[in-house]
Amino acid sequence: MRLFLVISLLVGLAAGVAGAPERPEIPERPSRMKALDGNWIMSGDVMGKPVTYKMVASPTLQGAFTELHMRDVQVLSE
Repeated sequence: MRLFLVISLLVGLAAGVAGAPERPEIPERPSRMKALDGNWIMSGDVMGKPVTYKMVASPTLQGAFTELHMRDVQVLSE
């Protein structure tokens, strides 16, 4: 009885592993998104007042997405 249970478990585990789906292909990021990668200084007007931001763009989640981090330069210097 115990041998039957062990064999049943092993067959069930083997069937589960054999039927597991393969990891899906991650699409490559478009070249326009890759062009954003790096450090940037952005300046402009918000509500009529001059502002400056530092931005860092980099690939994330196995290169499938682009992550953006922006910081206000005025907040950094205070």
